[in-house]
Amino acid sequence: MRFGDPTPDFYMGDLKSAFQNVSQQPEEENKLLAIYLHHDGSILTNIFCFHVMKTKKVLSTLKNHFIVYGVDITKEDKANCFFDEVRTTISAEVSNAVKGIVLDKLPAFMLLSRDFGDRRVGISVIHGDVSGEELDQKLLEQHKLLTELA
Repeated sequence: MRFGDPTPDFYMGDLKSAFQNVSQQPEEENKLLAIYLHHDGSILTNIFCFHVMKTKKVLSTLKNHFIVYGVDITKEDKANCFFDEVRTTISAEVSNAVKGIVLDKLPAFMLLSRDFGDRRVGISVIHGDVSGEELDQKLLEQHKLLTELA
């Protein structure tokens, strides 16, 4: 990987499979989908990727509580394809939330609760302007909040 090891265990399938995996898992696993949004043009990218996301606590929290799906939205055409994929796979609301994140706040994690069909998907965004300790704390807080919605 470009930013070296260690890295989160990124889900290797497509977004639809990742979202279905979260929705169909046994309830006791309680893993949420964490979409990592990467953009090379953000001033926060190097610090976030080289330091914040590599802390042991963050890596452990991601592994234990989330299925992590990563996407690079640096190039406009790839970003637009991703926004369309989110719209068709999850919802227009989630797609609009991703589109609304400004460059200066990327990278970011968008956390999504399980989809139960008749309920709306819970959304939370953690922007890249945090320390490793803050990211870990926010991931745990949002995991608790979003799993309580389910």
